[in-house]
Amino acid sequence: MPRRLIALTTLVFALALASCNNAPVSFHGKDITGVMPDLQFQLTGEQGQTVTEQRFQDKAVILFFGYTHCPDFCPTTLTSLAQALKKLPEQTREQIRVMFVSVDPDRDTPELLKKYTGYFGPRIVGLAQRQVNIAQNEPDFRVAGQQRCRLRQVFKRRPAVAGEG
Repeated sequence: MPRRLIALTTLVFALALASCNNAPVSFHGKDITGVMPDLQFQLTGEQGQTVTEQRFQDKAVILFFGYTHCPDFCPTTLTSLAQALKKLPEQTREQIRVMFVSVDPDRDTPELLKKYTGYFGPRIVGLAQRQVNIAQNEPDFRVAGQQRCRLRQVFKRRPAVAGEG
């Protein structure tokens, strides 16, 4: 989890810095072909349809794992990505898609994902997956996660007894 947080924070910070200056930006990256497996998936899109990597074959993809009930990190990151995309020339923007892949399949329905990603712009696409797919895809994308159960305990007050204090 800390590695993912550091990597995503670095990406957002770099995009924010790049958007602060109007000067041309030159990137000096490395070709990572072969370092990571080819992008392969079968997920459910915002309309309930099956979506595979073929849909994004001609696009640069920013893959972001999160969930719609995330209180802070997910919406902040998606807002930063949307703002960075808006600062790019239209022709460049058309070549980029942000894939918001839900890690909460029990709550993140296609309808909810569509509504949620709609707040951030048309180039951010919500995708859902079954719990079994999440476990299979995490190692390929170097993502780690853990589903936690929140328990609510209800405490009943017992009536005060005379003499207790």
